[in-house]
Amino acid sequence: MRIAPNAPLIALSAVFLAACSSSSVSKSECAPNAVSSCSHPSGCAATSTCGADRAPGPCLCQDAGADGSAGTGGGAGTAGTGGSGGDASVDAPADSGTGGTAADGGDAAVSCDAGLVACGSSCTTTASDPKHCGACGHDCRGGSCTLGKCDPVLIADSQTNPTAISVTPAYVLWVELNDPGRVMHAPLLGGSATPLAASQPYPADVSTGGSTAYWINKVNLAGEVLSVSLSGGTPSPVVGSLNSPSSIASDAADVFFSDENDGTITRAPSTVVASSQSRPVSVALDATHVYWSNFGPAGDAGVGAGAILRVPRSGGTPETLAGGLTKPSSVFVAGGRVFWVTAEAAGTVQSAAVGGGALTVHATAQAKPTSVAADATHVYWVNQTGGSVMRVSLVGGTPETVIPGQSQPISIAVDDTSVYWTNYVGGTVMRWAK
Repeated sequence: MRIAPNAPLIALSAVFLAACSSSSVSKSECAPNAVSSCSHPSGCAATSTCGADRAPGPCLCQDAGADGSAGTGGGAGTAGTGGSGGDASVDAPADSGTGGTAADGGDAAVSCDAGLVACGSSCTTTASDPKHCGACGHDCRGGSCTLGKCDPVLIADSQTNPTAISVTPAYVLWVELNDPGRVMHAPLLGGSATPLAASQPYPADVSTGGSTAYWINKVNLAGEVLSVSLSGGTPSPVVGSLNSPSSIASDAADVFFSDENDGTITRAPSTVVASSQSRPVSVALDATHVYWSNFGPAGDAGVGAGAILRVPRSGGTPETLAGGLTKPSSVFVAGGRVFWVTAEAAGTVQSAAVGGGALTVHATAQAKPTSVAADATHVYWVNQTGGSVMRVSLVGGTPETVIPGQSQPISIAVDDTSVYWTNYVGGTVMRWAK
């Protein structure tokens, strides 16, 4: 039984007498487990519980119970709900604890003026904000933002005939097709371009595998494949005395190259996996096969004589994935498809499943497309005479001019965030945030 803190003296006496009403109990004894009020030095409302030995227990302040749990936090601009009540105190069995207080409200919702958009906790204009270009979170990665679209970024200028380009998680690489030429690289997120190899005779293509860069020097009857660490060092020969190496593809396991004049596809240093090909000019890899394009004979004899083929990386009988093509050049493999372009005045961008099947035409009437790449959503290419970087959705649609006004763009590469290309005449290497 709980005793009210300010009970009249007569009530307190009644309680005490009720607890000790037995004629066998003396005035100093009480009934076991009986609860009576008592005087505590702090002045709090206190009670005493009689012990089994009939002696009054200690005088304890009444406890209202443990505090409740904290309330939940609110959403933006809304207070949280109150917490639940706490457990009852052992010294006040009839009471539970008080409820917890409501948590603070969440941050106020961002309210932006007309023409601005709330991105996180700030207001901005997605038409010009390089960190939120066109949409919240779309970062132009060092470029400016114009009308909701990222502008291209210059990686390097004053290059001499920059052609083939490749990208790794840390670097972008390219070659200068000149004698002497250079194999160049620059940090992916900004920094000076530096040569990995200088004084090279007509370096024509570049690739990477692990922490190593590979390239070909396209010199008739004296061609080479060389390598160097991406961190720098002295170039090392991989294979020499080649007829006319034209393209290279590599990964951490293997290096493959094509020889245009010999008509061969070779796994370095000397394992020929396909021979008797008609001017193979581009090569690409996936986990199981090597792919290439046969450009076909020169002149009119090459019309409709080109093809896209593949062979197991260990060698075997080549499979034709697409035939009857005119001047197929760059090949690229991604997402279970092989992509290529036909380098004509009115060229095409096409693809096929890596195992063969019907062809998909992504674009027609392109102004001499020379290089192709793809990601999970789009296929990208450069139109050399059209001076443009292009793309189209993999599910179809109208080709989009991503970047116009380029000076003979000739090679293209992509990663998860950006598109990279070389301008052969302009001597520049560029990047654009997708």
